[in-house]
Amino acid sequence: MIRFLRGKVSSVEKDHIILDTGVFGFEVYLDEESLSTLNEGDDVLIYTYLSLGDDPKIFGFTDEKKRELFIKLISVSKLGPKTAVKILGAGVDRIVKMIKSEDVAGLSSLPGIGKRTAERIVVELRDEIKDIEVEQENELVSEAVEALKALGFSAKESYEAVKLVKDKGDLSEMIKEALSILMER
Repeated sequence: MIRFLRGKVSSVEKDHIILDTGVFGFEVYLDEESLSTLNEGDDVLIYTYLSLGDDPKIFGFTDEKKRELFIKLISVSKLGPKTAVKILGAGVDRIVKMIKSEDVAGLSSLPGIGKRTAERIVVELRDEIKDIEVEQENELVSEAVEALKALGFSAKESYEAVKLVKDKGDLSEMIKEALSILMER
């Protein structure tokens, strides 16, 4: 229905942005990882999914791969769009890797996901996502951001720090370097 929106970020809120398209201001709900990369005044192209349930919302994604995984996630029984967008905050590559490796414990650790839902995700999606390639670098970035968030830093500041050191190689070195950047601020 609405495949994408192009415009300027008018404001960044806790779980959504206001996107000024020149004619309309759209409230677009995004995952935590995507929100951390956007700033007020940015010109962006946001891929969208219009949910017409009891509470109609536009869900947005910074890339097509994330949108496709979202659509697969909401096809899982008893998994709604609000929970699916929270899950995406962990990063597409990390989620795909957990589903492929049938990591129910890892999926259960994601926001809004219990053991039974994690098991349903694995059972219902393992065949559907087998062709999705996982990029090792993006997975390391996601894991480093998650580690910094666990230490109490916000998603936005964690992502910005990791972005500066993502070429450091291994996960522990990335976290250590990003942590030193965050401590200097």
